[in-house]
Parts: sequence; structure tokens; C-alpha cells
Amino acid sequence: MNTILKILGLVLLAILVVILLTQTNLLRASGVTRSDELIDLKELIEERHAAYVKVVKVQRLDVDDDGEDEWLVLYRFDPSRGPNWVGAPTLGLLYDAVSCEFPEFVTYTLPTPSNDYLAEGPVSVTLEDLELERDPYSASKELIIRGDGNRKLLAIYRFRDTVQNPCIAPREPREGLQLLGYFSSNLRIERNGAQVVVWNRTIFERSQLAIRQVYLPSGGTYMDESGRLRNPAEQGVEFAFGLPESPADSPYPEKAVVAFYLYLGVDKEKAKDFLMPQLQPQFPQGRFGLPLPVSQVGRAVVYSVSYTPDVVKERQREDREVTVTVLATPTQGGKMGGPGPCTVRWRVSNYQQPVHPTQSPTETPTAEQKQRTVGDLEWRLAEILEVSGGPLCGK
Repeated sequence: MNTILKILGLVLLAILVVILLTQTNLLRASGVTRSDELIDLKELIEERHAAYVKVVKVQRLDVDDDGEDEWLVLYRFDPSRGPNWVGAPTLGLLYDAVSCEFPEFVTYTLPTPSNDYLAEGPVSVTLEDLELERDPYSASKELIIRGDGNRKLLAIYRFRDTVQNPCIAPREPREGLQLLGYFSSNLRIERNGAQVVVWNRTIFERSQLAIRQVYLPSGGTYMDESGRLRNPAEQGVEFAFGLPESPADSPYPEKAVVAFYLYLGVDKEKAKDFLMPQLQPQFPQGRFGLPLPVSQVGRAVVYSVSYTPDVVKERQREDREVTVTVLATPTQGGKMGGPGPCTVRWRVSNYQQPVHPTQSPTETPTAEQKQRTVGDLEWRLAEILEVSGGPLCGK
């Protein structure tokens, strides 16, 4: 009898929701009524006017680990004049149909830092076990919401409930969805399991350099006790779209310096190409400002790069100065940051390729050799002017 009353109560609740809410649609849970019917929404979402709310995704997921799917509703708000929904911000709510003595819909908000939003373009949702630390009151999988568009966003949540019985009134408020990590980027966000890599470009950066930050969870979260994102486990300057192929491809001297150090951990012979011919005999036993010979470098992280652009001098290929701060990791068994970073100030000079450098006088030049004639100009590392950062940093 009690079971019948509960089912009737849920059906009446569904009917009441249909009467009260009339704009956008939610799929009904099979436990409430037939799964092919709809529940209409109106001003359920933060009491906003229905004309200025647009539901973009409704997804069924078992977020709270109770064996029953909830409704995750993602909606856009604050459209531009028109209304125009392109680029409008997106927020979300989680609805749970609770079957107790008095059936009800429980609403959980998706918190964000400073009440920020989840997306301003396409949005995707996954439920995944990131193998983070968790207590017995936490669900076994994390809710991951990725927002694309001009601004890239990634939010990671976990459902936690100390009561674990929705039919018993808790003595303290249920915690609901906890924000474990919130990441924002103007370039891209990459994720490999629990590791999150955030790429950001600066406003004025002609060499297509970007700041790359690697985040790892600690204690089951990426946030500190104040609700702010913890400092990245690693941060460096890298090329936004991959390492440059050749020194001759760029008119920017700083690009050659950064490429030299980053290539040390990828292709040492390629790194050698960024040195002037008089420095190449020192390769690979030379240190080039690092605390160990480059032959022993397994990876290099560029912390910073500084230079003063001068269009006239660069076009005339006059010598330029570029300063980088680099942290090197040994090839075998070394720890990143053991010797500490080194700051190196370089003189970068113009190098002019000879005519067909691989051609003998009696050979006919190939098409590739014909392209490398006198006039091919390259920025190459010519001289270390100053090294600082520690006693091991050396020329």
C-alpha cells in the first residue's frame, strides 16, 4: 500500500510540475511517469524570465551514485540584443526526483568561483572516475563539464552527501555538488586523466608563445581551502602550436632562443641548428648556460623570455639580445628543479646561408638546394653575454 501511495504521489508531482512550468523541456524519469513524456520548465531556473533562458542540454546521469539517473540541465542566460544566444554564458542545475513519503524534486546548484559560468559556446558533459582521493560519503565518479568557444572552461565536480538518505531530514545541510577544479583558458585546455594542462596566450606575443600550466590534484581536489585553484605543479613558456621547424622560418630572434632550449629534450640535433657555426663544436658537451652539459639534459622548461622588439634593427638583421630563464632535468634519474633555474642573456645574430651548402662544384643542385641561396637569413644564438641563477649555471 505504501509503495502504491508513493507511486501515486510521484505521478501527482509530475502533473503539478507540468501545470506550473511551461517553456522548455526535461525528459521525465521512468520512475515518475512514462520515459517518453516531457516535463516543461518555465521559471524554475533561478527565477529568470523564460524569454531570457535557453536550455541547451539535458542529460541523464547518476551523479549521486544512488542507482538512479538525475537530470543535469545546462542553460544559457543573458543573451545579447535580439535576443542573440551566440556566446551567451551557460550555467547548470542538477534535478533529482526523490521518492519519499512526500515525493519532491531536489535541486542542486553547480557552484563556480565568484559565480562564474560554465561555457559560452558548445558544452560537453562526462561522468568519469578520475581516481582521486575520496571519503565514504562521496560518489565514485566525477562530473566533468567542458565549455568551448572563445573562452575555454573546464569544471570538475563530485557529489557528496553525509546523510545518504534523502528521506531523512539532515541535521546539517547536504553538501551536494562540490567543485574540485575550475580552469579557464584563452587558447585550449587538455586533460589526461586527472592531469589538466591549461594553455594561455598573452596579449602581445608575436612568436606564438603561450604559458603552459600543469595542474595535478592534491587531497582529492585542485582547490585550496579558500576555494581558489592551487598553484600549478609546473609552469613554462612553450610554442602554442608546436616547435618551429627551422631557424630560417622566423623573423623573430627570441623564437630561436626558446626553440633551442625546448628542442634539447626533443631532438638535440635539431637544437644544434639554432647555434651559430662557431658554437656548434661545443655541442653537445657545452652547458650553454645550464647546470649540466646539454648531452645530459632530458627536458628543459623555459620559465620566462624577455626581449625588446625593434622593427628597424630586426629588419636590418642587427644583433639582438634575448634573456631566458630555464630549468633543466637530467636524462636519467634526475629531478625537475634539483639544481634550480638558470637565467641566460644571449646575443642573437644574423646568419646567412651559403649557396647550396651540400653541393659539390660538379653536382647539379637539387630543387631543395636551389631554394637555399644567398639571401636566406636566420637568427642564431651567437654568444652568451651573462649567466645567473646559481653556482652550477655555466657557459
